[in-house]
Amino acid sequence: EIQNKISSLLLENTDTAAEYETDFQAAEDYRDNFLELKSKLETLLNKDSGSFLESSSELDVVKLNLSKFELKMFSGDPKEFLTFWSIFPKIHDSEELTAIDKFQYLYQSMVPDSRAARLISSFPITTENYPKAVEQLKLRFGREDLLVQIYVRDLFSLVLKNATTGKNAPDLATLYDMLETKLRALESLGRTKEKFADFLEPLVESCLPENVLRAWERSRISESTEDATSQRSLEKLMCFLRHEVESEEMIRLAREGFGKDRGSGAIRRDCQKSVHKDEPTAATLISSTTGAKLNCIFCDRPHLSQDYQRLSDMSYEDRKSQVIRKRCCLVCLKDGHLAKRCHSSVRCLICKRRHYPLLCPDLRKEKES
Repeated sequence: EIQNKISSLLLENTDTAAEYETDFQAAEDYRDNFLELKSKLETLLNKDSGSFLESSSELDVVKLNLSKFELKMFSGDPKEFLTFWSIFPKIHDSEELTAIDKFQYLYQSMVPDSRAARLISSFPITTENYPKAVEQLKLRFGREDLLVQIYVRDLFSLVLKNATTGKNAPDLATLYDMLETKLRALESLGRTKEKFADFLEPLVESCLPENVLRAWERSRISESTEDATSQRSLEKLMCFLRHEVESEEMIRLAREGFGKDRGSGAIRRDCQKSVHKDEPTAATLISSTTGAKLNCIFCDRPHLSQDYQRLSDMSYEDRKSQVIRKRCCLVCLKDGHLAKRCHSSVRCLICKRRHYPLLCPDLRKEKES
């Protein structure tokens, strides 16, 4: 449009005819060059469009796969240092961040008012102080000898807890997770299962309940009767515990699957009936031993409930209420079933009915008279 206006102005003046032809020819040359360049550019764009789309889609996939990075907070507990320092090196080793930025991230990852926060805040935030702060943090909370002592003492505490708590000890799955956590921490500190098995294996065995140890010994001996001592290793022990936990989970799943149609007491009795005496599984031993209480339900002492002698301390009604409160059978004084489903051959010496003398109503009448 502009070129047409220029041509019209040149044509109005007859003296500029030569200039008109020169200008017209220059405009035509410019148009030809423009169209040629436009054609070449479109060809190049069409050629690279496929690879460009592929690369852009790959970038989108990478962006979608990136997870949000969150700093692990550190309070100064040496047990948390391994986890904290396995994440923070992403910032510590970054070449794109300055020392000041790394120092800020380090300070922000400390729990406020904790020992670690007080240590880091004692250094002014400067480029020179950042490596000093990191070094002091490692010396205070991340020394290898300190962490080894902590995790070994944790194993000793499990041994003592197992010796003192008895029936209140954690279940097998929880105990296995605790042991695995401590052993993995020691392995990350260079105390591997292969090099320190002779030291760690007795500790782990001492952490286990007695019924689990018996099952482990039977399982170990049954594998090789010719050379049983060679089968004792920490790796095999942890593998045995893992299989026991998996078996326990399957048993629990089976019980929950039939729990809607049958009572838990009936399921427990059926499971106990199917257990062979020589079966070397800790899960079955635990389920069978926890079903029968060894302590008296009246005084909680280590004797049978029917042998309770201090009858004067509790009235007949109190003894009967205690049995019902403990959800035990009024015939055999054991838990897991009711009196109408009891198959015990118990007979009272006083009235010859199905109960123990301490629950005999005739004994109560004699005392009242």
